[in-house]
Amino acid sequence: MTPSAELVENRYMEKRRYKRHPKQLLVPCVDSQGIPFHLETGNISGGGIGFATIFPVKQEMRVAMVLDLGDRSAPMHVLGKVVWVNLTGERFLGGIEFDLPDDEKARLQDKLEAQVKKRRINMNHISEVKKAVEGGYVNQLDFRNYEEGERFINQVRKIYGRTSETAYKVCEIIDGMHLPSEFD
Repeated sequence: MTPSAELVENRYMEKRRYKRHPKQLLVPCVDSQGIPFHLETGNISGGGIGFATIFPVKQEMRVAMVLDLGDRSAPMHVLGKVVWVNLTGERFLGGIEFDLPDDEKARLQDKLEAQVKKRRINMNHISEVKKAVEGGYVNQLDFRNYEEGERFINQVRKIYGRTSETAYKVCEIIDGMHLPSEFD
């Protein structure tokens, strides 16, 4: 392999070291001039994010951002560099590479992996149902079918009240999961 081909191969492998996870976040940012703006993530990994914004970003631009993964941990203050950008209509689509030590990239990747793993709980244990609801990971529960989702909703209604806002939100989440019916 030629030195230039090896460099390209190494760069490609570096880009794919961390698995991307689809995740929509609204991320507050500040550019190197101190100008605040927001971007929306399309995906995130330990190495960086794919984003969209109306703020005019440029390749090589340095960005400070606050990532709140919604997992009850403290938001992360991260520096990064825009590594690619395209103007599509009035929006800029691009990628930011995080300027983090490898151990922090790995820690972020572990947090993302934990969020996407499906969880099984014992729906007969009130404490497990409450933990899923109050911990914000109902959408990560592994229901085998719609009927299991319905059983979970009924438990939530018993705990929080049949017409509570919490029960309503849980119903919306489970309906959005498009679970198969027992009869499918």
